[in-house]
Amino acid sequence: MEDTAARLGKQRDAAVLKAAGAAVASRLLTSLTAVLTLAIAARSLSAAQLGVVAVLTTLVVFLGFGDFGLGTLLMTRLPAANARGDDEGKKTVVEVTLSTLCVTGLLVVAAGGASAYLLPWPALLGAKGLDASGVRLAVLVFFGCGGLSIPATVGARVYAAMQRSAVLHVWNAVAGVLTLITTTFCAVFGTAAWTYVFALAGVPMLVGLLETYWALTRAFPELRPRTLLVRPALAVAFLRSGALFAVLTISTVISYNIDSLVVSSVLGASAAAVFTVASRIFVLVGGTLSLAGQQMWSSLADAIGRGDIAWARSRYRRALVASTSVNGVVCLVLVVIGRWLSRFWVGGGLVPPLSLLIVLAIYTVYSTTVIQASYLLAAIEKVKALAIAGMIMAPVNLVLSVLLTRRYGLTGPVLGSIIALAVVLTGPVVWLTWRQFAALGQPVTITGGPAAGRHRYRAPKRRRRRRDVSPLWRFIPTDGAGR
Repeated sequence: MEDTAARLGKQRDAAVLKAAGAAVASRLLTSLTAVLTLAIAARSLSAAQLGVVAVLTTLVVFLGFGDFGLGTLLMTRLPAANARGDDEGKKTVVEVTLSTLCVTGLLVVAAGGASAYLLPWPALLGAKGLDASGVRLAVLVFFGCGGLSIPATVGARVYAAMQRSAVLHVWNAVAGVLTLITTTFCAVFGTAAWTYVFALAGVPMLVGLLETYWALTRAFPELRPRTLLVRPALAVAFLRSGALFAVLTISTVISYNIDSLVVSSVLGASAAAVFTVASRIFVLVGGTLSLAGQQMWSSLADAIGRGDIAWARSRYRRALVASTSVNGVVCLVLVVIGRWLSRFWVGGGLVPPLSLLIVLAIYTVYSTTVIQASYLLAAIEKVKALAIAGMIMAPVNLVLSVLLTRRYGLTGPVLGSIIALAVVLTGPVVWLTWRQFAALGQPVTITGGPAAGRHRYRAPKRRRRRRDVSPLWRFIPTDGAGR
């Protein structure tokens, strides 16, 4: 038993380190392509057009992660089923998730397409001076790519859940290179603004669809869905289980990505272009560290599912300290060179003020640490309190961002995000993490055999509450470990 636990622990360590290294390498490449892509767009479009393209492509994340929590639920349930050796359960998790997200994506495409003509998008994007038909076409492309991006994320989730995050980072690098090539094509031929939206949002979506196909047919053929027809009972059970993840995900996406839209609405599309340049410098850092640490989510789920609480405790703390330290040092460097880097990147007209760089650095370190700290709670599906906090944080963040943007300009939305994060979400994350680690298991001294005197950890047995029983679990047997 001890030898098996040690072997599995080493495998998880290797997977985490390999994923972290691949994430950094992939992010360096995608960062370079992103820098070149935005530089090409900035020199090919007017400030207002660039603002529209930047805001729309930033908002794609609202749709890509608005999957009712099924993608995040898959990252928790799939490694747990794998730890149990439940082959039928693994296939069912993937099948229900993919079929439901395909329907969701098509609904988003239809609803978003209608909104392009029903809502005043030129006014919402601060682009009243641009041709309204061109703005609507850009919005149509945005919703089309964003809707199809919802099922396109399944492949990446599967790779992460099966301890193969390093592979998904290769796919991310491919998407970055192809995006740069497509954007260059748009600039050379002087195409309209909507083509840049497709280059920045549509190309990654197409790569994601190919990644999903490859993951489910070549990498893990045992997970290939038998059908894409939605089974209502299982879909409802999954949606019910993923509801809290959905609330948390949507609230987080709103809170972390609303700033550019606030700047565009309050200060105009040209100001949004400056804000986007500054924020993307720091997104490269926070995003890299988030990707590097994402493997910990499924690794924690696997370890807790097998009762290896000691590994979960030690690796969680090490990952948190390491990511926060690296984040702080890199963000400090970016504050020092940020204005020079922006001038070199997109020209003198879009250089952000130093005050904006400072608040973005603080926010990047703080928010990334909170996200990393929440991985344990996600791995054991203890997100109710976080979901409630997220529901509160999103409107608080929005109100503060609007008020502070009117008062302080470009730094306002970032200050609003920092205050909302500190007041609403940080406390529940810290308290729940401490509480769950205390409840997961207690050390037990081994009294006999060659391992006598050593300690092992085991997850406590817990009675399943009646409200946890859903039609899903008639199809996916579980022993309750890690739930």
